[in-house]
Amino acid sequence: MAKVVVFVLIIAIIAIVVVVVLVGNRQLDPQTGCPKKPSRTQISLSIALDATDPYGPGQRREIVNKVWKTVDELNTYDRVRVYMIQQGEQIPLLDACKPGRELQHSPIERLLREESFKAKVDQALEHLQGTENNSPIIESLGWIAANHNRDGSQRRILLVSDLIEHSDVLSHYSPNWLDSYEENRVRIHNQCPNLDDVDIDILFGARPSIPTQELNLVNWWESYLSACGGTVNSIVKITGVN
Repeated sequence: MAKVVVFVLIIAIIAIVVVVVLVGNRQLDPQTGCPKKPSRTQISLSIALDATDPYGPGQRREIVNKVWKTVDELNTYDRVRVYMIQQGEQIPLLDACKPGRELQHSPIERLLREESFKAKVDQALEHLQGTENNSPIIESLGWIAANHNRDGSQRRILLVSDLIEHSDVLSHYSPNWLDSYEENRVRIHNQCPNLDDVDIDILFGARPSIPTQELNLVNWWESYLSACGGTVNSIVKITGVN
C-alpha cells in the first residue's frame, strides 16, 4: 500500500511540473519567458556571433566567459537574443528574457525557467564554431538592430567578431581594402545599418594569420558604426592566452 501511495505522489509531482512547463505563468510569454508588460524590460541585448572561421579553444573559452558575464549583469526580465551572422534575414537562435522571481508562481517554476534559460544560452553559443563562407557583418547588424523592440528599453549589441567583413559590400581580406572603401565610400555608407540609440560592445577575436587585421581595421569599424548612429562603448581584444 505504501508503495502505491509513493507512486501516486511521484505521478502527481510530475504532473505539476508538466503543467508548470506547458501552461506556464500567465504574466509571462510562454515562448520567451518575457513579461507581457514590456515596461519591465530595461535592456534588450542582442549578441551577434561571427563564426566565419573557428576560434581556438582558449579564445572560445574567453568569449563564452565574457558573454556570460554580460548576461549575468543584466537585470531580471531583460531580453537576450543571440544571432549567428550570416547571409539574409537574421533569425535569432535564442530569444528569451532573463528569469526573475516576482512573477514566478513557485520555486519549481523559477528553477525550471532558470535552468532552461542557461541551457538555451549555452546551446546558442555552440554556434561560435561555425564555418560560414561569408561574413556580412554590416548587413547582419542592420537586421539585428531592426529586430529590437520599440518598448523604451535600452538597446544593446554585443558583437563577437574578428571584424573581417567579407561580403558584396566590402572585403577586408583584400590588402587594398582601405582604397576600395575610399573609392566606394558613398555606396558603403548607403548600406549603413540604422544604429540610432544602440550601444555596441565588441569582443574582437584576434587572427594573427590575417595581415589586414590591424589597428586601422578596428579604428575603421569604430568610425563606421558611429557614422551609422551607434555608440561603441568598448572593444576588447580576445587572444585566448589570458
